[in-house]
Amino acid sequence: MIGKLLLPAWFPAVWLLRIAKWGTVLFIGFSWSWVIAGVLIVADTILAAILPIPYSMYVPSFRKRIAQIKDADAKSGAVLEAILNASKIRGS
Repeated sequence: MIGKLLLPAWFPAVWLLRIAKWGTVLFIGFSWSWVIAGVLIVADTILAAILPIPYSMYVPSFRKRIAQIKDADAKSGAVLEAILNASKIRGS
């Protein structure tokens, strides 16, 4: 619940990229080879595990969103800010 609240407004656009990725894998599987499609899925999974976006990169976006929430509801904004400040990585 808190994650959805803190994500930027553009974040649902990520679903378009995910759909495009899986559509491309299915296209490759049907038109070329399921082996190639499988290798791409495995490579994607390995890269996602090895090269994740660091949490500290999200913190500035979270702080910006909390500021917006504070304008609408000061109490909720203060609670979210306290949660973020209690995290191990504070970012900028």
